[in-house]
Amino acid sequence: MGCQHTKHGKLSIRRQKTNVAFDISLLPDLVAELALHPKDQLTFLFTNFGKPFTTAGFSNWFRERRNEAGLLIAPRTD
Repeated sequence: MGCQHTKHGKLSIRRQKTNVAFDISLLPDLVAELALHPKDQLTFLFTNFGKPFTTAGFSNWFRERRNEAGLLIAPRTD
């Protein structure tokens, strides 16, 4: 996701699995920070190699950061 997905203080994207569109309201500080991002780049986040994350790559990276922080996901009870 990148600048092309932001407009009027919202992030507008589609769920990958279901193709359902949804919006996320962005806080003013985040809107201001994202405005500093180069408009010609189509993604906000990059790997250590300067490439855009793949879906699986970002999921793995995020899990590693979560584990480093010592945060655990509670087991499902349903």
